[in-house]
Amino acid sequence: MMTNKLVFQWRESVQFSDEYLVEEVRGGSHLAFGLLMKRHERLVFRIAMNHVKNPDNAMDVTQNVFMKTHQKLDSYTGSGPFRAWLLRIAYNESLTWIRRQKKDYLNESLSEKNTPVLHAVPEGEVARKEVQAMIQTALKVLSAKQNLAISLRYFEGFSLREIATVLECNEGSVKSILFRSLEKLRNTVTFQRRGEYAQL
Repeated sequence: MMTNKLVFQWRESVQFSDEYLVEEVRGGSHLAFGLLMKRHERLVFRIAMNHVKNPDNAMDVTQNVFMKTHQKLDSYTGSGPFRAWLLRIAYNESLTWIRRQKKDYLNESLSEKNTPVLHAVPEGEVARKEVQAMIQTALKVLSAKQNLAISLRYFEGFSLREIATVLECNEGSVKSILFRSLEKLRNTVTFQRRGEYAQL
């Protein structure tokens, strides 16, 4: 268990890796698990929201994810990043929720709240909103797995290895998923652009 000094340092949330905190949780530290939740709950919520599209439902999924995480923590081997292992649980739990609700994710559109936010566009606020709307429309053509891969890679900054862990495949498959997803997005955006020109 941690000393008071370590607890103080720990609350600064910068000196302890996920893997260290996992070992503390295995040793019986509830405080360590609380920090793991605090560190990753927003990311888990975003992934859940990206699938279930409702804040209350996403919060329910997030809570279920951390319950499952605590229950399955002994199965985490440390061979890959903890957050990737955690998001695999989040992804599977989200899909389980969707199946329970008998909703077809592929036929649902993303709401504006679920579209990743662009932080800076040189053309200004108007252009940023136009690009945001275009991405929102384009993302509708992707499957759940493709959408998750794109979100993790380009909006969350995950490595190919981490995405492979989440999707339970190899890095080559991740590259293939990303390539096909980008092709779909590119074709969709091109089609949208052509539609704009046709209206001029």
